[in-house]
This record gives sequence, C-alpha cells and structure tokens, in this order.
Amino acid sequence: MDLEKAIGKIAELAQVAGRALPTEIKLSGLGPDEYAIAFPGEKDVDIRYKPTPPRRHLAFDLDAFERIVNDLTSEDKPGRVYIGRGEIVCVLDHGDHRLHRITMKMPMHESFVVLANASNAHGKDWLGEAIEERDDSAEVLAGMTQKQMDWLLRTQFTDVTPASFAPLVRKVRAVRGANIASETQHGRASVDRDIQAEVRGADGQEIPSEVTIEVPVLMEHLFPEAMIPRARVRCAVRLNLDDVTFTLRPQPGLCEIAIGEAVDAIEQRLKQQLPHCVVYGYGWPE
Repeated sequence: MDLEKAIGKIAELAQVAGRALPTEIKLSGLGPDEYAIAFPGEKDVDIRYKPTPPRRHLAFDLDAFERIVNDLTSEDKPGRVYIGRGEIVCVLDHGDHRLHRITMKMPMHESFVVLANASNAHGKDWLGEAIEERDDSAEVLAGMTQKQMDWLLRTQFTDVTPASFAPLVRKVRAVRGANIASETQHGRASVDRDIQAEVRGADGQEIPSEVTIEVPVLMEHLFPEAMIPRARVRCAVRLNLDDVTFTLRPQPGLCEIAIGEAVDAIEQRLKQQLPHCVVYGYGWPE
C-alpha cells in the first residue's frame, strides 16, 4: 500500500470513529445543571450533571440566614443545616450535585473566650478556633494587680454577682496605696493585717471566695436580643495579700455546658424558623 492510500484509509477510519462517539443532545424537561448524552446504536439516553460549583451565599446575622434559606428551600427542595466549627451552614443538594451553600460566621464573644481559655474548655471543634488548648490555663486570670482586675471588671466582666465585688476590688487598691508609707515603721506583717481588716470594710463585707460572671457566649450582633446565648460561670476568687494580686478560676465544666446550651438554643430556633430543613446541632457538611 502506497502512502496516498494509507492516508486515505486513516481518514476513513477517523470518520467512522467520530460517528461512533457519544454526543450531547437537546432534551426537554432537564434541570439547569443537567445534560443528555446519546450513544450511537443505542436507544437509551444518559442524563448527567454539569460539574459546576455550588452558589455560595453569606449571611451576616441569624435573621438574614433564615431569610436566605427560606427563599431557596421548599417542600420538594429541602435543605440540611449544620451548627459547628464557628459557622452555621445550610446546603441544598440535587442528587449528588450541590446547588447552594449558605453560611453564617459564628465567632465567640471575647469575654467568653477569656473565661474558656482560663478553664481550658474544650469547645473549639464546634464554635471555632478561639478557644486554645493550653497547659497553663490556670494562669490566664492569675496574679492580676488591682489595676488589672479593675480594668477587667470595667471592660470584659461587667455583669458580676455579687455586685459588691467590683467596689471591694477598688477599695483594696486604695488601702494598699495608703499603707505603703507605713511599711518601714510597722513591718510587712502589720501592713498585711491592715489590708485584711480594710478588705472586710466598715460594714463587715469581705472579698468573696466565689463570684458568678455572666457573659455572652457568641457575638451579640448575630442574634435577636431575646435569644442571645449567655453563660453564667462560677469562678473561685483568691486574694494574695503578699503582693495584693487577684486570681479568678472558672469552675471546671461550666464553659462546656454553656457552649452546649448555646448550640441547643440555636438548633431549636432554626427548627422552628426553617420548616423545609433538617437541622443538626453538632455536625458539619462534607
């Protein structure tokens, strides 16, 4: 066979092979992400999905999240909602294809993070990465001067029971300043006795050994006022008279309980507000 005939034969075989390839055809009733493939010599048509990524939506509070999800879901187009890893996520699938993904970031409140880090709480798998795994967790709120403690009570922990705790902290600071000058005359032991007497105050009050601190678990702007998840955490209090410093130590397990209650409250709310969704309180979509 000469070269010219060989080239002609190759061209003929290529035409036959081309006619045998499956081809995309137009077919009514297909979804926006579907297309039909027909195979030569066969009556069946294969319906396939286009490999398009899901449409992504971002909500900046819980009300917006609920409105977006309700707009996209229906009885015949249900969604699945997951609460965890610092986010609330809703996914809408069609068969094996993901159509929509709606996300709301859910960062923890900075005041709760301070308490959770001090107690080495385990919750970051569900509510983000702000809680640290620490070996020195007991030292997070340890050895604070009166000035540091007073600043903490004015900024981070503004809701403390008993209410007399903050004024007593400020009183200790004032008494220590008044007694520094007398230290050389009376000796260190007498100064400590003076501080101890003044801490009790004229009305007999003394620094309590335990206080309850109430803080939001999550950032408040994300939720309706009536359902802001809050934590009430009991903390042991220690006053070191040698250097007049304070230590707060959250009771073990209370921050974890607060995290669980926050997730449960959000789960119950979403079950009521999202009728066409299945809500998972502890989970994460693939």
